[in-house]
Amino acid sequence: MRSYSNGTSRYKLNAHREIEVYALSGNAGDYSSSDEGRRATNKIDAPDDGPTGSAGNIVVLEAPGAEIAIDGILPPIAVLGPEWTCKRVVLLVDPLSSPSEVADSRDTAEPLASVQAPRDGMRKSHRKGQAFVRYYQGDRQYGVFVSRFESKTSAEANWSNSAGEEKAATVSLSSPIGERFRFSNRDGMHNDLTFLRGKYYITVEGGLDEWEQVKQLARVIDERLIRQTAPAQK
Repeated sequence: MRSYSNGTSRYKLNAHREIEVYALSGNAGDYSSSDEGRRATNKIDAPDDGPTGSAGNIVVLEAPGAEIAIDGILPPIAVLGPEWTCKRVVLLVDPLSSPSEVADSRDTAEPLASVQAPRDGMRKSHRKGQAFVRYYQGDRQYGVFVSRFESKTSAEANWSNSAGEEKAATVSLSSPIGERFRFSNRDGMHNDLTFLRGKYYITVEGGLDEWEQVKQLARVIDERLIRQTAPAQK
């Protein structure tokens, strides 16, 4: 892993071509991922059959009280496949992640101030963690917005409150993603797939012609969340 520093920001380009930028707290020098060095042997290629619609629901059992760090459910590039070229954490505020606060100094002139707003907002909105991450396929980028709420009830309330804010889209899906999911189009500019699982409310955003990439990224995140919240086998 190569590291760079300009005195205030610390940059790392790891083996997965993921850029890790500007640790505000936590031990940035020891930033690591349990998936580093591991390469995927299977690639998701979901067919366009199965449930179709702008929203869906599936009943699942959730591990009680499961608390998973946001950085633990964000997949490394190697897991997604060779067409994915880069991952960049733009903003992260999550006491369970390491580092616990990250702001990309290329997106803001005031990294310290940029995390203060979400930190204050989290207290008011019953969130315990929040992140915005960009994934890339060459010049094309896909946004991932993650919120971990203090309870499943709070997450479901946010789901209900945000329903109807965007124009619904009808998209085929081979199998459900999350406990609840919906497709939408925001301002005629990009497509969103939003899903809810337990305390986690996640939106994956892509271009108007890029539903397949959005679906792939959302499914991999959901699968990682399922694995990490599953009860341990005795």
